[in-house]
Amino acid sequence: MSKTRSTFFLGLARTLGILVQLISVPIVWDVLGKEMFGVCFFLIAVGRWVSLIDIGYADGAQRLITRAFDSGDREQGFAVFFTHLSLILLHAIVGFSVFVGLAWVVHIPEIHATGAPLSLFFAGACVFAAQYLFQGITMYFNASRQFRYLSLANGSQFLISGLLALGLTLYYRTPQAYLAGFAIGNGAIFVFNAIRAVSQARAEGAHPTFDTGAFKYCFGFGAKLYLTRVSSVTIGTFDRIAITNVLGPAQLTPYANAARIPEAANEALPLNQTLLPDYTRAAMEGERQFAEIVDRGTRISLMAGCGLIFVPAAFGGPVLHLWLGSKYVPEMAVIMALIGLFRAFETFFGGLAQAILAHGTPQKVTWLTMVNAALILAFTYPVAAAWGIVGVAALRVAIHIVQFVPVCWYLGRFVVSGIAFLPWVERLGGTIGVAGVFAAGGYWASHTEIMASHPWLALLAAPLAAAIFFYVTDRLGLAPIPTGIKKRVRALVVRQRA
Repeated sequence: MSKTRSTFFLGLARTLGILVQLISVPIVWDVLGKEMFGVCFFLIAVGRWVSLIDIGYADGAQRLITRAFDSGDREQGFAVFFTHLSLILLHAIVGFSVFVGLAWVVHIPEIHATGAPLSLFFAGACVFAAQYLFQGITMYFNASRQFRYLSLANGSQFLISGLLALGLTLYYRTPQAYLAGFAIGNGAIFVFNAIRAVSQARAEGAHPTFDTGAFKYCFGFGAKLYLTRVSSVTIGTFDRIAITNVLGPAQLTPYANAARIPEAANEALPLNQTLLPDYTRAAMEGERQFAEIVDRGTRISLMAGCGLIFVPAAFGGPVLHLWLGSKYVPEMAVIMALIGLFRAFETFFGGLAQAILAHGTPQKVTWLTMVNAALILAFTYPVAAAWGIVGVAALRVAIHIVQFVPVCWYLGRFVVSGIAFLPWVERLGGTIGVAGVFAAGGYWASHTEIMASHPWLALLAAPLAAAIFFYVTDRLGLAPIPTGIKKRVRALVVRQRA
């Protein structure tokens, strides 16, 4: 399957599942209430921190499996897989125990006021374990390039967990039930994926084993990247921890749901997941080939992030009003636009991280993420206290803007030395500038009287603006629309004219 088609199927399957979860939000909000819904968001964020008990075996394992399969040594590839599987099972058990133990350590008044803090943390621990295992095993399908199956598994995970969470919440009407739905859905898909992967291994004569050499390599590779993972978790979740502690979980609910659509769009955009195998192969071929594919891949990543996340997020006011009804408040539109830009940057930085991993020098990305995390740790609490949830969203964007050029310089200087730095950065900056113009226009349009009276127009205007943005960006030579997509669009136009 081609890269474009693989990415398309993976994105489509995820989108269907995410839509179910988005549709359920106003229903769950009504059932649980603003405060308890915020508690659920908080506990899910805590799970990301608990996942740090894993030093990061998956990155090294995916690298080893990709190399083994590409070289034809499938026996070694499956040996690495079984080693990784045993490690994530062990860490899921340990992490579950740690999470439950936090019920006696973490004191959030709204959680303890329920009279059942242990059951809430138990439910949160179940979500952590199920999501951790699900995400851990998808590495194998990425490494073995089973993108079509991966698209089905990811779409099923979002769809099943979303439906279960909604159904259990409506029946039991508790936050524990909402969390249990996600745990059961993720856990079921993990079991199915594990059975498929093990069956493939056994069909080729491989048997469960623990490769100590692979373990040592993955441990060393993960250790080099561990501070990066800590920083990544800080960047991704500390805003929710701070809002819960400073402003209370009731304020986390509008913030998290305003951010939910751009975050869902980011999850439905699996471009970076399919980049690592290609980057790894290019790095093995030579510096010139590596530089060419990183230049092209990162520009496409930024264009995709801006066009599919940032520009549509600028139309957030009418969309949020349609989605949430009376629960919508105007500051949510500002948050959605800011988080849209933040997620666009995250898509780009994620592409850079994949290039560094493929280069085999994960430690080189550490200081980049550590600076970002340090700024977030230093400023999120005071910003939340002074400017509330809008200030927290703005802080995340400001940090990425400050880091953008230094990060690009560092990559070009120490990782991909063959890349033409100035033309590359000029094109990246041009893409952000064009996206900013479209987003500003979209934000203004979404606050006009006609769109306020007919908010459904935003559902038409947002994809139209994104399509025009892609066309302009491609025509200006800032980033290329992938060839596979161009061919499909041209074929569609020809058929319509015929």
